Amino acid sequence: MSVNSRPEVKPIRLPHGVIAYSYDSAVARMYEFLKYALLNNRREEVEECVRVIESWRNSDNPEERKAYKLFMWGGPYKKLYNEAKEYLKEYSHVGINV
Repeated sequence: MSVNSRPEVKPIRLPHGVIAYSYDSAVARMYEFLKYALLNNRREEVEECVRVIESWRNSDNPEERKAYKLFMWGGPYKKLYNEAKEYLKEYSHVGINV
C-alpha cells in the first residue's frame, strides 16, 4: 500500500438509486426524501425510506451503520422516522392504498 492511497469508501444507498459518500450527507438527503414523501402522502416512498434506513442498521458498510446511528440518535431525524413508522402503521390497519 502506497503512502497516498486511501481505503475505498463504499457508497451509502438511498431511495431512487441515489447514493452518498459520507454518512452525514446520507442522513441529510434521507431526511429530505422522507419529509417529502410524508408531506405528499406517498406511501410507497415512505416504505422505501424506512426500509433503507433499517437496512443501514446491519449493513457491512461502516458508513451506513454510522448513518443509521446518527438518524436514530434523536432530534428531528428520529422524530420523522417515528412519524413515518406511525404513518405506515395507520395505513396498514385501514387498508387504504395511496
